[in-house]
Amino acid sequence: MTTSEPSDVSASASGADPNGAQRAMSNCAQASAIAGKVVLFIGVECARWNVADFARAAKTARAMGVDTIAPKRLDGGIPWYATTTHLREERAATLAEGCGYLPFAYCYGPRFGAKQIVEECRLLAEMMDANEGAVCADMETEWNGRAADAVHFATLMRPVSGFLYVTTWADPYQQNWSGVTRALAPCVNAWVPQQYTNWLAANESQLIALGETCVQPALDLTTEFGANDPLALARQAHARGHSTIWLWEYQPALARQDYVRSIAAVMGGATPPAPVAPPASGSRTYTVRPGDTLIAIAQRLGLPDWRASLYTPNRDAIEAAARAHGQPDSHNGDLIYPGETLRY
Repeated sequence: MTTSEPSDVSASASGADPNGAQRAMSNCAQASAIAGKVVLFIGVECARWNVADFARAAKTARAMGVDTIAPKRLDGGIPWYATTTHLREERAATLAEGCGYLPFAYCYGPRFGAKQIVEECRLLAEMMDANEGAVCADMETEWNGRAADAVHFATLMRPVSGFLYVTTWADPYQQNWSGVTRALAPCVNAWVPQQYTNWLAANESQLIALGETCVQPALDLTTEFGANDPLALARQAHARGHSTIWLWEYQPALARQDYVRSIAAVMGGATPPAPVAPPASGSRTYTVRPGDTLIAIAQRLGLPDWRASLYTPNRDAIEAAARAHGQPDSHNGDLIYPGETLRY
């Protein structure tokens, strides 16, 4: 989540902000730019992986047309990494293979009480900081009907600077998530509904009715949960205008690599780009393209810290461009515009 845009989205939903819809679109475009067109979850198999394992997984994912891997790195209050240095090393090894890195955490929250929510939020913020501002929270049955606990979660996460993706039920009405969804909205940048069956995907109108305007469907590569055609659902997601889909998950993807390539082709992610070598320091320039964010640009260029390498040296120009577009400021680099020239 950013320090400004989620509140803009919330205000738009209430009708209080006449520019809210435009800002929500900008926020969603940035969330898609960070994630890429196709994200591949990696579950319990990565619990004890080393850095080389992440590099191999990233290389394999890119060969399937996947833009970003989303490995599980936190189970409730139990990190699957020793230190944040290890997270940064995993991320660096993944980026070196031309693949994005967007870790996720399973959040038990109310199951273990208020202290658990506090600890999970602390660790999410820690992961976000180690990953240049992006993390995904998996919130499921433990949160059913727990709107007050969702408010607590949102209050803790709202001040944290970064992008928060939440993957959860695709049928919020059936799961008693209406109040939970509304409570989480101020801190969520993108919703990743688990459309693991044809029926679940057909009921996306539930999410829209609840104000989940930035939707990145998650599709299952198996029929574990019922009748399911992920290739057809990817086409449906693309037809609905979704820029990003997520796939569950790595092991079935390995078994159906050609099929994953077909899904990636639907979203435009079938041709993996060559890894970008880190540029030499100096006066190189980059021209901002539609959908770009400073985080995504830094990842593309192999720069270690988007704030230090892009925002700080270009602060005056970025702020001037924001003012030229009618904004009071750039929200610490959140707002950049196509055509801007950045030096790095």
